[in-house]
Amino acid sequence: MRNPLFTAIICFAAILLAQLNAHARWIQSLRSGNTAYFLFGTSPRLERCALINGQWLPTIVLPTIYGPATAFAVDANSLFVAYGQNVKRDDLPGSNEVHVINTVESVQGIFIDGSIVILNRSVSLYARLASINKTNNAFIATFENHVCAVGGASIAPRRHRSA
Repeated sequence: MRNPLFTAIICFAAILLAQLNAHARWIQSLRSGNTAYFLFGTSPRLERCALINGQWLPTIVLPTIYGPATAFAVDANSLFVAYGQNVKRDDLPGSNEVHVINTVESVQGIFIDGSIVILNRSVSLYARLASINKTNNAFIATFENHVCAVGGASIAPRRHRSA
């Protein structure tokens, strides 16, 4: 017969491991203003933390009908979220969803630079980028180049502006 304390410890460890595995890990994080955003893909949501006081803000629950979230970007008044090949735009609270574009490849990065939204949809050795007008969601242009994939990227808006 097993020791009851040993059995209790094993049961507690099994429950703890199940709980840890049940919580998805965030797949992307960004800072906008004084808020840090964390995107969770498998149960699509954005967790937000106020950096001034370290308090967690209400969660923005994203729709599950499009599948897992793959990328997002946020600026002063818009929130863009990619669900694989499907890109949506919302207000900052996560409301008023608008369809932006469907792409051939899965979107793995979204960048906002003023009135332009850039979608990174690179695959393997191919760099594939598309630009969208942020104001009206109009497609602007696409760029594709072989042996020039973009695995990770960022925008430094203050660095490339002309005076």
